[in-house]
Parts: sequence; C-alpha cells; structure tokens
Amino acid sequence: MAPPCSDPARAAFAAFSGAAARHFRGRAAWEVWNEPNVPRYWMGAPDALCYVALARDAAAAIRREDPSREPETAAQAEYLVRALAVNRSGGIPLTIWYCWQEPVLPWNSFGLLDVHGRAKAAYQALQSLRAR
Repeated sequence: MAPPCSDPARAAFAAFSGAAARHFRGRAAWEVWNEPNVPRYWMGAPDALCYVALARDAAAAIRREDPSREPETAAQAEYLVRALAVNRSGGIPLTIWYCWQEPVLPWNSFGLLDVHGRAKAAYQALQSLRAR
C-alpha cells in the first residue's frame, strides 16, 4: 500500500485518524506513521514533505477529537498495568516495553526511568505488580 500523499488520500487518512481518536478518546496514544524515514515502512523512497503534510493533518484531526490527553506522562503507569493485565489474560507470556530509560531525544517520554535514572510512576507500578 502506498503512503497517503495525495490531497484526497491525506484527507481520508486524517478523517480516519480523527474517527479513531474520537472512538478511543482518553484511552490511547497515537503514532501517525511508524518510521516514515525507512523504506520498509514508507513504500518507495521516504518523502519528508509528504510525511510532514500527513502528520500535520492527522495530528490536527486527532487533537480536535481528543485535545486533553497526555498519556506519555499522565497515564503511563495505568497504561503499563493495563497492557500487562490484558496480555496476561490473553496468555501472552512476554511484554516488551519501549523503553527502559528515556534518552535525551525529542521522543523522551516513554521510559520507565527518566533521563537521570529516576524511577517514574510506571516503574513503580511495575515493581508493585512484580511484588504480587
């Protein structure tokens, strides 16, 4: 499937993104496209201009439908506990969490430890689950 680069395709993708954000309001984190700089995930040659236009349109639609969510920081511990519970109930023996410690990079809010190695709420939740 080719990436949605035309105006109609981008509009359709943004509409889908908005509908998904409305449906999952407050219960999901969003990634517009996985690794658009890698040809394996962006069919053909990666296209920065196309991706930026797509990301802007999709992000605007998502923010319109779910404007107050900050799961990377506010609800990370809840998401971790829920993910582990769902996986455990489904018989999934291994869960991989991205990432252990936050790097000093623009996307540094998913770690269980902050950039200084201090435990975040999600790490403490994981420790509580482990103690059970």
